[in-house]
Formats: sequence, structure tokens, C-alpha cells
Amino acid sequence: MDRITTSLLGTFSAEYDIATLPEEERFERFSAFSMIRRHYSRSFDIEDVMVAGGGDTAIDAVAIIVNNLLVTDSDSIDELAEQNGQLEVSFIFVQADRGASFDGSKMGDFAFGVRDFFEAQPKIKRNADVQRAAALVETIFRHAAILKGRPTCQLYYVTTGKWQDDNDLRARRDAAQADLEALGNFSGVRVAYVGAEELHAAYLQTKNAVTRTFEFRNRNDLPAAEGINQAFIGYVPFSQFRAIISDESGEEILGSIFYDNVRDWQEYNTVNVRMRETLNSPDRNRFVFMNNGVTIIARSIAPIGSRFTISDFQIVNGCQTSNVLFDQRAVIDDSVCVPLRLIETRDEAVMDAIIQATNSQTEVKPEQYFARMKFARRLEQYFSAIEEDHRIHYERRDGQYDRGAEKKTRIISSTNAVRAFAAMYLEEPHRTTRGYTNLRSRVGSDIFGEDHRLEPYYASSYASYLLESRFRAKSTAVQYKPARYHILLALRLLVDPDRPAFMNSREMGRRADKLSQALRDVKGADKLFHEAVAVIDRATGNNLERDHVRTLGVTNNILTEFKRQPIQAVARG
Repeated sequence: MDRITTSLLGTFSAEYDIATLPEEERFERFSAFSMIRRHYSRSFDIEDVMVAGGGDTAIDAVAIIVNNLLVTDSDSIDELAEQNGQLEVSFIFVQADRGASFDGSKMGDFAFGVRDFFEAQPKIKRNADVQRAAALVETIFRHAAILKGRPTCQLYYVTTGKWQDDNDLRARRDAAQADLEALGNFSGVRVAYVGAEELHAAYLQTKNAVTRTFEFRNRNDLPAAEGINQAFIGYVPFSQFRAIISDESGEEILGSIFYDNVRDWQEYNTVNVRMRETLNSPDRNRFVFMNNGVTIIARSIAPIGSRFTISDFQIVNGCQTSNVLFDQRAVIDDSVCVPLRLIETRDEAVMDAIIQATNSQTEVKPEQYFARMKFARRLEQYFSAIEEDHRIHYERRDGQYDRGAEKKTRIISSTNAVRAFAAMYLEEPHRTTRGYTNLRSRVGSDIFGEDHRLEPYYASSYASYLLESRFRAKSTAVQYKPARYHILLALRLLVDPDRPAFMNSREMGRRADKLSQALRDVKGADKLFHEAVAVIDRATGNNLERDHVRTLGVTNNILTEFKRQPIQAVARG
């Protein structure tokens, strides 16, 4: 490999705690991460997408994105189908080769493996990871009636070479693309050769602040105010707004730029249906008068005439508007203009005040404001104040640690923090996937409550981090992954078998600290994890099938072992 690739691979390996893996395996992960992040701007565990090894059908990584979420189990797909009433799907496949040239036969094998991936009766032997990923395809097509168009399919064959536009290689690529298109499953198929320069650029892009340049002709300056460097108000035609919210391809929405997060996109509720109807009507040019508009806060705004470059920015109001506009991009033109407020500030307090004020008339509950801002910031600060050896980082906003030196395996997303806490302290590990909507509805009350102690959130997130580290190191067998949240419950009960106290009580803080201290003792923690896995063996009857593990029955078997009252089936949700 060239020196630049070697250097970037070293940086990536250190960040993701994979430096001890063979170079080939590290390069596979590096390539997969760099390609997938082109389409998915949120944090994800690279191990969740890797399928490389014997029986990998010439595929190193598979990422399946449904409704802007990377899914790894059928429960999540079913839940998205129930919650949203439609599914928008993208498939991403990666094959990585450290060689300094492109190999047409390897491309052929890769494309054949992908085609076989979609066959109901595969011709190639599959390993367990490929089988797991292929099972998600079955779930997706079971919901064919609510697919929002056919899925897209992207294939990346990555090497350390330089693409020379070779005729034979181009013919191989075109044949592979035509072969996949012939399946009739996809609205679009792209097969790409990726050389060293493009790989470097893709990885480095994940390290840079999101920057967009657009024309903002119709605007006025807003008066100066304390904490605000400069601000503008006006409107932009749709093509310019699309340039702000799209990725480089223009075909994916940038999830990381939404403070409210695309995950909180409410699909087509009553308000969004009316917005869509306006955009599809002859009166679409009235949109600018009928919409409250979009508010963008940027850390840097550089205007040159009417051409504005914004960097490190967030859309803090207008998530619904942005998603409806992007969703309807094929049917609208520049007769649609978008009201825009653009503010430059680095003052967190000012940001919070603007966010709360601009969202005051939307369907966001006060407790959700608190969970997203005050509690989340307190949690972030608490995690960061822990001594370095045991420090983890709470990710308030997607991608906020992308450009930092923090080890990426020590970053806990809000979703994983909620799941770990619910498993350990609400004692509901069976709800962490198929019942996650139920958990999210409890944010601000049972979860992230205003007066909750912070210690239980740290203890549960730290335990989750340690467990994932054990999976990577194979000190806990990967077949226990479907039971990861049940393992966390068993772990807590081994140290603290009593019912959780009130989350705002000193007792709860003290008990959570006791668990954290137990987990910091390396030998003691190893013993605890072994004992927790033994509990899972008994609770599941050694049946680690996903559909069996993630049930109330297994949760109750664990509770009963610790002489605790089982949860009744009529409980929440």
C-alpha cells in the first residue's frame, strides 16, 4: 500500500480499536466505513456491517439503510414499517482489495455474489453474517406493498490502485450493473471502482465539517445581537436549498445536519400531507407564503456577494419542511422557494434559545426539549468528566465526534444510551429493538427525566461499551449478540439484584456507582461477564435465536433467577 493509505489506515485503526487485527481485515473495515459514510452520516458500529470471511460470497460488507436508518435486524424493519407506513431502502455492498490494481475477475465474483445475495435459493454457500444480512432482504420484500419505490443498490470495489478507465474493466463493470438491473428489484444500480485517491478523499470527508455553498440572492441582513456574529433572512429557490441538505450525489439527505435529527421526521402526518399537496399542485409557487421556513445555525458563514458558504451547520428548525421538500424533489422546480433564516454563532446558550423559540409552535413536547438540551448536555459533561481510563463520550448530535481524536468505540449514541439504560434500569431488554418506539415515547419521564441521577446512565453505557469491546475481542462469543441487552440486565442483577430505586434518589446514584466500580476492576468485570453469559444460557435454554431471545419470557426467566417478580404481559406497550 502507498504511504498515504497506510497512514490513514493507521489513524482509522487506532480510532476504532482494531490495530491488532491483520492488515487485510483492517483495510476491509476502513474501506467499508469510508464507502458507507457516503450514504449514511450517522455513527455506526463497523462490525455490524462486516461479513468478510469464509463463505462471504466475495462480499466484505453489507449496509442496509431503511428510512435513513442502518438496520441490522428484522425487528427494526417491522417497527419502521408499522411506525411510518412506508419503507425507503438502499443497499450498499463493499469489496476491498489491498492490491495496487483492479482485477476484472474479482469484480465479476463480487457482482455475482451480490446477485446471489438477492436470490431466494442461493447458489453460493453463505456464512452466518451473510445469512443474517440476507434475512433482512426477506423482511424488506415482505413489506413490498409499502415500499416507496424500488430500492437502490450501490457496489464499491475498492483497491489501492489508480483507475485508468480500462476498456475491459469498464465492460466488466457495465455487465455487472446490467446483470443486477435485470433482477428488476432496483430503481437504480451503481457499480463503482474506487482507487486510492478516491478512498482517501472519502475517508477525509468524514473528518471535515460539512460545508455547503449556495446562492442567497433574496435576503436582508438582520441587526447585530449579543452572541450572534451575523445573520440573514430571506428565501432561496428549491435548487439552492437542495444543495444545502443533500450529500455530494444529490440523492441522499444529510442526516447529520438536523439537530432535530431525520430520525424524528414524522413522515406524512396531517401537516406534512398538506405540505406535499401544495408542492404537487399548480399553486406550488405559494409555498414561500405558506411555510414558516427553515432556520440554520452555522459556526461559519462566508458571503461573497450573493454566494454564501456555510460550514459546521445545523438545521435547528425545519426538519419536516426539509424532508417533504427532498422527498418531492422529482416533481418540484424553482418556482418553489423556501423561507430561510441563517445565523452565525458559536455560543451554545444562544443556540439553545433559538432552537426552543423557533420550535415553539411545532409538535415537540416540553420534555423533549429538556431531553435534547439540558439533560443531554449534562450527560455529555458528566461522561467527559470521568477519568480518562474509564471515559466514554455521549453523542448529543450525530457526527459531533467525527473530527475529534476520541476513540470511536468509546462514543455512545443517544439510541444506544437509551437502550442500555432501559435494559439495565427499566429492566426491559426485550423492548430495546422491536419495542424501541415505546422507549422513545418515554423520554422525558421514565428516561432522561429532568431530575434523574446521571450515574445510572453512565453505568449502563459503560457496561454496554465493555460488552461491545468483548465482542470485538471475541472474549464473549459473537453468537451472544442478539442477547446483548439481556446480558446487561443480568450483569446489573449480579451486582445489584434489588429493584431499582427512584431515579432521582441518592440511593440510585450510590448503587449505580457501585456497579461502575465493579466494572472498572478488569478481573472482576471479566468474571461478571462470564457469569452474566451463564445466566443467559439458562434463561434462553441455550437457544440464542434472535426471535427467541428478544422476548418478555427470557426477561422474566432472568428476573426469576434473581428471585424477582416477573413482568406481566400487560405491561407497557
